[in-house]
Amino acid sequence: LEDLARDIGVEAGRARRSAPLAAARALVPMAAAALGLAAIASPHVGLRDEAGLRRAAARARGDGFTGMFAVHPAQVAAIRAAFAPDDATLARARAVVAAFEDAPEAAVLRVGDAMADLVHLRAARDALARAEARRT
Repeated sequence: LEDLARDIGVEAGRARRSAPLAAARALVPMAAAALGLAAIASPHVGLRDEAGLRRAAARARGDGFTGMFAVHPAQVAAIRAAFAPDDATLARARAVVAAFEDAPEAAVLRVGDAMADLVHLRAARDALARAEARRT
């Protein structure tokens, strides 16, 4: 983002408030998904700003990014935590996978108090794979 900001003439320190940069950033997860690639967010450059790093990583995950660059090894734990599925997500993922294993012909079914379809099954498998990758 910093490189693009410089290239298009956004003043230093204003990148986070730039509409053109926000538009470009929003396209990254969509383009990555279309190409089957990981969408990695720009780093948080505040080396001693742990709270800002956590906010930036949470925002990136919420915006569809699958990871985030770190500029210092001390940032890695917070970034990994932000992109890891939480216990509730993993419990739901296990329930969705189990429900589809019990009804392999189903395209849509009820899991708890919610509907689940094949998109939810893919998301559940992705969450379980991310959790497994963290353990290795």
